[in-house]
Amino acid sequence: MQNTHDHLICKSKALNDIYEQCRKKKIRLTPIRQQVFEEILQNHKAIKAYDILKIMSKPGELVKPPTVYRAIDFLLEHGFIHKIESLNAFIACYHEHRKECFQLLICDECGMVEEQTNSKICHEINLSSEQAGFILKHPVVELHGICFQCNKADALV
Repeated sequence: MQNTHDHLICKSKALNDIYEQCRKKKIRLTPIRQQVFEEILQNHKAIKAYDILKIMSKPGELVKPPTVYRAIDFLLEHGFIHKIESLNAFIACYHEHRKECFQLLICDECGMVEEQTNSKICHEINLSSEQAGFILKHPVVELHGICFQCNKADALV
């Protein structure tokens, strides 16, 4: 992951996209759903549900876990976020593919996550699944390693 990207533009595009998709699908983006989405959008690092809960809760005004989990379920159902199974955490979806096959590159040092689609990998996964008589429901490949920035920083030490 080379860090040549302006996250404010990225975040703004993702927010505009969710508003537009909700309008097109005639689904409601409640204030809680929007707030959960915005917390997940803060950066390209995975965030756990209980971390979102802590951020949203204020002294004397605790947000209950079902509130956050219902918002997460909505965002997952409509493809606005992805669950990183290996971390039990969530990341915003910045691509148009929504529920198609994709890969998550997860840096084990800094926690950054980059989403990619690779049609060759997707084709092979689909072909292998079909040959096994297996019906894919959630075709995600999670790849753990070290990102460009961390690798570059390690080389300087």
